[in-house]
Amino acid sequence: MPIDFNPDRSIQELEGDDWGNPPEDSTGLVQAVYTLRRRPLSRLSAYELGRLIGQDVGLRWTLPLALKVLRDTVDDHNRVASTTMTYCQPSSAGNPTHGRNSPNWLRKQTKSSTC
Repeated sequence: MPIDFNPDRSIQELEGDDWGNPPEDSTGLVQAVYTLRRRPLSRLSAYELGRLIGQDVGLRWTLPLALKVLRDTVDDHNRVASTTMTYCQPSSAGNPTHGRNSPNWLRKQTKSSTC
C-alpha cells in the first residue's frame, strides 16, 4: 500500500473537514483524537496512529502509515534477530538453564543446544 499523500499534512487538512474543538464534557480519548487530527501525519507516533485507527479516524491515511511502521519494525527486528538469535531445540545435557521446564522457542544458541 504506497503512501500517495503528503504526510506533512494533517487528517483535518486532507479531509478538508474542521471538527472544531471537542465538547467540554468529552473523554480524554475524544480530546486526544481531536488534537491528533490536527497534527501532521508524519509527526504521529505508532501509539497515536493506533488510537486514530481504533476510532476509525482517517483510515485512508493512517492505515498505510501504520503498515509502514509495522514493516519497518519487523525489518529492524529481523536484522537484529538474525545476528543474535536462532530458533533451536536446546539440549539439557550439561546446561541446567535448558532443562525440561524452560521454553523451547527463540533462544540464544549455546554449545549445548542442537539446532
